[in-house]
Amino acid sequence: MAGWSCSKDYSDVVEDWKDDGWRLVEEFGETGDYSHYTELKSEEAPFVEAAWSIGGKRETKLFEQGSKRYLVLHFKKADGDVFAVVMSKRK
Repeated sequence: MAGWSCSKDYSDVVEDWKDDGWRLVEEFGETGDYSHYTELKSEEAPFVEAAWSIGGKRETKLFEQGSKRYLVLHFKKADGDVFAVVMSKRK
């Protein structure tokens, strides 16, 4: 599911998810204004992957879904870089 927002402040998106019971875990990459974002979550996958890029260099980190479910929000910036926000919720 992709998210589209007129807002350029990613914290508004994060707050919306917090209102739904999700907790902020970690941020990756250089945050800033974004053009659009996507969300990644799964109730069945054993892992979810956060991916971000700085200066075109892509990095990733896996999160194991044991007692918690993870949500990854990927925000694409105008310069092509991506930053990621990882959130969690108890199963």
